[in-house]
Amino acid sequence: MTAVRINLRAWPGRGEVRTARAPRRPVAPQRLQRHRGLVVVLVAERGAVPERLGLGVALSVLGPTVVRTCLLVTEGLSARDPDAFADLGTWAQGVSYPTPRGPGHPEVLSRRAFCDPDDGLLLRAYTGGAFLLTADEGRTLGLLAEHAAPARRRFAGGFSMGLPGWGEVTSWVDADGRERHGWRALPHRPVLRAKALGGHGLLVEWARASRGGRLPSGAQAGHWERGRPFLGRIVDLIGPAFALDGIDSSDLAEHLGAFGLPALSLPAALPVVPASAEGLSAVARAVHDLALALDEEAARWW
Repeated sequence: MTAVRINLRAWPGRGEVRTARAPRRPVAPQRLQRHRGLVVVLVAERGAVPERLGLGVALSVLGPTVVRTCLLVTEGLSARDPDAFADLGTWAQGVSYPTPRGPGHPEVLSRRAFCDPDDGLLLRAYTGGAFLLTADEGRTLGLLAEHAAPARRRFAGGFSMGLPGWGEVTSWVDADGRERHGWRALPHRPVLRAKALGGHGLLVEWARASRGGRLPSGAQAGHWERGRPFLGRIVDLIGPAFALDGIDSSDLAEHLGAFGLPALSLPAALPVVPASAEGLSAVARAVHDLALALDEEAARWW
């Protein structure tokens, strides 16, 4: 088949076209194949009351390549259960995976270190450096958050979540003299807001930092992109999977199976032992594979 080239500059009718300004160049689609991603899966600690983070796995990926793997644990595990913490460290040193720089080992990080407001790995999703990809976003972010409260305005019916190190729980007295408690975010590190959409969708965004994206001085607060406060790139994969495979389910295993991937499920809780870390790492890799499959399938349609 011979390619046909058309020279629009010499098109006869071009002289009759009048526009107020030059047409904008279309924005290239942001494909996961060419963009960094941050795959996160978290589960609660089995038997812990009240519920708290047990284990988590975070994969920093670039397309199909895993650049960095982190095993996430709750703060104080080394003091509360030193044997479990030591066993997880031994497991991490005995596991290797290929990276562009050679074999790598999982890093054991606390939840607070992962969310560090200055250089934590999660910060990449807020500053636009990576897509945050999960398969059970509401529960994952709930286990990650340090504080949660009902959201208001556009996210009414959902939740507002404060991340560890991104603010603090504080008290104040309102105009009626009543003492109130809530989350006070850092000026440049806003809360996360989440709200259900349909049967399997979830809308999650960072709020605008400080007051509508501005400090009291009028300076920009938080991260901005293209002249507007940036709200993050957060994707729950169940919604897009349902749209593309037509399976009316929130079960990760069913959507994985629809794309020919190992049908693994994300459990709600696990004991804090190396075997759990191994199984959760396999789930994280499956979520990464599902993200790549959805990226490829969506490119054919959209």
